Amino acid sequence: MESNPDTIYESYRMAVDEYFAKCSTAPERRHQPDWERFSELRRQLVPHAEAGHANCQYALAIIAWWGLCCKTEEEYEAGYAQGTEEATRWWVAAGRQGCSWAVDNLLTLGTGPEAERARSVSQEVKRDCPHLIGHDKPTGMPIIGPDFMREVTRRLFGVVRSGNE
Repeated sequence: MESNPDTIYESYRMAVDEYFAKCSTAPERRHQPDWERFSELRRQLVPHAEAGHANCQYALAIIAWWGLCCKTEEEYEAGYAQGTEEATRWWVAAGRQGCSWAVDNLLTLGTGPEAERARSVSQEVKRDCPHLIGHDKPTGMPIIGPDFMREVTRRLFGVVRSGNE
């Protein structure tokens, strides 16, 4: 295995932060990621994710879902469904370790039976725990926050990690 998983994860976070800062300059279009950098990060993350490091699992999910290793827009579009399936597998793996931020993505972006199960549990939590849902004062729109997602994760996988590291 390459290096320390926490160090690799921090490198991933820096790369993602830089990419999204670039995207914020013109959010109406997709920007070309540094696919070589993300491909190398992916290579380094995989063994740690396979060994059960939840943050590395989450990072691989984001890399797959955003197509950050794709060289072209066409490659991204052609592989979107496969990328979403791969991301779903990693979100589930991280969720099983109590990562509520992975479960949040699983229920909003994931595919397949685990994602459907997460959506169903989310509806149960909405019904059973309305106090975990905030509301925007001017619009009244519901605000689903970390406490809500922790409860969904607890019900879905029986464990919750603290923090979003």
